[in-house]
Amino acid sequence: MIEYYVADSIALSMLLGDRLPSKAQEAFNKAEDGKAIIIVPNIALAELAYNIMKGRIDMKDSFATVQEVITNLRSANYIQVVEFTTDTWKEFFQLKIPELHDRMIAAVAVSLKAPVITKDAEIASQVPTIW
Repeated sequence: MIEYYVADSIALSMLLGDRLPSKAQEAFNKAEDGKAIIIVPNIALAELAYNIMKGRIDMKDSFATVQEVITNLRSANYIQVVEFTTDTWKEFFQLKIPELHDRMIAAVAVSLKAPVITKDAEIASQVPTIW
């Protein structure tokens, strides 16, 4: 059975910098081995792109452009970038996470019944997480 995980921008930035903690790295390893799928909400991808553009993310390949990073993530066969759905919106309004982007990411996770790969305490207070 394939497992699903939802990655936030923190997890993606740590992945790019080869700095994921072991439990989070395990989820990505499972996905690379075909045993899991990493779901990336569009908002997490947007946050990642914005932080790269602002120079807030130290990447192992400092010459990579934002477009290259996004293209590489989208082309990985174990990563699925997702949009909000009707089910996601239903969950969005039920959550009590104050930060908009975090609530959106958590709503995707709840709608898919998947843990979030994150160290974010606000998300972890309301949905299962891995870090």
